[in-house]
Amino acid sequence: AKRLSVTNIHFIKGSLLAASVRRLLTLYQLKHLCVVANLPYLPERDKAKMQAQVINYEPMGALFAKEDGLRLIRELLQELSVFFADRRGDAILLEHDPRQAKTLAKEAQNFFPLATITTELDQNNAKRFTKILT
Repeated sequence: AKRLSVTNIHFIKGSLLAASVRRLLTLYQLKHLCVVANLPYLPERDKAKMQAQVINYEPMGALFAKEDGLRLIRELLQELSVFFADRRGDAILLEHDPRQAKTLAKEAQNFFPLATITTELDQNNAKRFTKILT
């Protein structure tokens, strides 16, 4: 933002929608919010399939999430659905495993029934991102 001379933007770093994050979001009273999350999304069962260079150098907590890999993403969506309940015009962008695209789109629609949910492709044409426009 600084390099591009953008002054009407706030960056908030926090753990999901922790109280400190909610407090800042409320304090700023922003018209529009864009939440971008790259949470751990790989199922723990995938550890055995991973390349050694990934397993040896990446923190496990940055890669793997419990259950089907969507536990933290579901938690974030649930928290955002409560916080965004009366808001429109916000955006959420989530990175995920391409195998999770269909499930995540359905769950996002459950959390945000009035939102437009799309799946975006990465540079390899894999379904890598889910975009939620409230």
